[in-house]
Amino acid sequence: MRVDVEVLDAELIARVVDGDVEAYADLIRRHQTSAVRLAALVTRDPSEAEDVAQEAFIKAYYALARFKPGASFRAWLMLIVVNRHATRGRRRSGARHCRRVSARTQRAASCTNQQRRALSRTSSGQRC
Repeated sequence: MRVDVEVLDAELIARVVDGDVEAYADLIRRHQTSAVRLAALVTRDPSEAEDVAQEAFIKAYYALARFKPGASFRAWLMLIVVNRHATRGRRRSGARHCRRVSARTQRAASCTNQQRRALSRTSSGQRC
């Protein structure tokens, strides 16, 4: 049974590489449930899972010419799903880091401005 699935996937992949976009739609229909299910497990967020799975299918489409004949398309796709999730996580954590740095920078600038105002209020004779 599993061999039949892989044979059908191989046939669809060959058609996609030859330019048959509808064959890729068939691959998506065959593997979408598994991709979204795995994405939901790793993201723990149903809406993000849909996005991760969609990004994985797009990434797989553009990399299909490099797919190794005889390999399991499903296993390859699931690896792409996990990698897309990891990439999104790194992107988000980088954005959080930038926001934290920005907030600290703004607080530091604010302190500096407060200190400047305090210094400007003191008479020049009271300064060190």
